Amino acid sequence: DVAINETSTQIRDKSILLRVDVPEGLPRMRSDRDALQQILTNLLHNAGAASPVEGEVMLHTEMLSDDGLDFLLMDVSDSGDAIPEACVLPSVPRR
Repeated sequence: DVAINETSTQIRDKSILLRVDVPEGLPRMRSDRDALQQILTNLLHNAGAASPVEGEVMLHTEMLSDDGLDFLLMDVSDSGDAIPEACVLPSVPRR
């Protein structure tokens, strides 16, 4: 909520549609709240900056498990121009 609030002016000024897909009932987890909030704020800000006027920004989260470890996947995407393939790091495979 804090990250969305911190980027809401930028989103509103460009008439960007912000879609938030966060499942209800996510379990509590241990993390560095401030660092996670800053990361998410930066990702949302960058997505808003990259999106055209009346574009779209999507925040998607889901719980995943791999080899008995549970983790939260957070994905921020936008409708701006794509990053050139040569600049993209390999992603974590989804299962």
